Amino acid sequence: MKIMGQILTNIKLIIKKLLKIIKPKVIIPENKFSVKNYGIIERLEKALPSNLYKDKVEFINNIINVFGIQVEYPIELNHKVEGFKIIRKNLKYNGIVYDESQFKSYDGVNIPIYTMYPPQFKNNQKYPTIIIFSGHGSASQVAFDELSYQHACGTAMAKRGFLVYIMENRGMGKLSYLGNHLRIDAIARLTGGSWYGEILTDALWLLEILHLQPNVDVSRIGSAGVSTGGAVSMISASLDARISTVYVQGFLGSYRTTFGSRGIHCLCGHIPGILKIGDMSDIASLIAPRPALFVNGTTDSFYSSDAQSAFYKILSVYKNLNVESNVKFLAPKGVGHEFSVEKAASWFNEHFNLENL
Repeated sequence: MKIMGQILTNIKLIIKKLLKIIKPKVIIPENKFSVKNYGIIERLEKALPSNLYKDKVEFINNIINVFGIQVEYPIELNHKVEGFKIIRKNLKYNGIVYDESQFKSYDGVNIPIYTMYPPQFKNNQKYPTIIIFSGHGSASQVAFDELSYQHACGTAMAKRGFLVYIMENRGMGKLSYLGNHLRIDAIARLTGGSWYGEILTDALWLLEILHLQPNVDVSRIGSAGVSTGGAVSMISASLDARISTVYVQGFLGSYRTTFGSRGIHCLCGHIPGILKIGDMSDIASLIAPRPALFVNGTTDSFYSSDAQSAFYKILSVYKNLNVESNVKFLAPKGVGHEFSVEKAASWFNEHFNLENL
């Protein structure tokens, strides 16, 4: 029996070796981009220059169309939106009371929300409010996970006196059942949309609902986030002036370089046709004259050098409006791809005047 077993083992080994000889070797390319794609690089370099549009409304409509955002400009959704549906109320984490709720977005999908209340919250009082958009990961990282790159910034900002709302992104966290976000993106592109278009639509729906909430000070609504969260914070504020103060971390750069010739970062950020209408700095400039802080740490994979170049273009727009003190760029030494709670809190405290509650 032992001899038969050894013979069978030898036969299996011989078959494996034969299969390796017969079967051609398949080379699977790495997820990299080479600058030897000369035609693409040339088109990136010849992409349209900044400041393309004298007509702000035309540019905003082009942004809406390229991303596939399911709204019309000017953004007036109040006849369509419903309020929040509370799922669980008066929960506690690290000294902060929070609710879990959801709202129906444009297509009927229920978008999960965390609402985090400042200490000694009073139902008859209005509060400066911050929407913190999640990066790749889950909204629970923003709310609770101090060890994640989002550093439980929701809890931290609530502790500092802000009313905080945190939105889940489609394809992530509690919305993972919708599918992988890259698959959502790929299929949305078939009809001229994108994954970013979907979550930006959700963000604008959320902003509309906040204007119906009795405890939200609608004159002091801010947006914040890191990575994808920074992108949604920036682009939402560019489209809707009801966001009065903006914090963007780990995203500012250039579609030409950051997502283009460098060939890095998630494919969801490669918006089809974006450079036919403008670059990231053009979009961010729409926030002017409102206060905006852009942060890219020196060790962030979203290079601070790319961000600095984009910022100079944004700054020129603020200078033309004589409000250059309203926009800043920071490249904190040793800070990587993460949310800097203290810098965000300081920025919003400066512009929202928390003592005036």
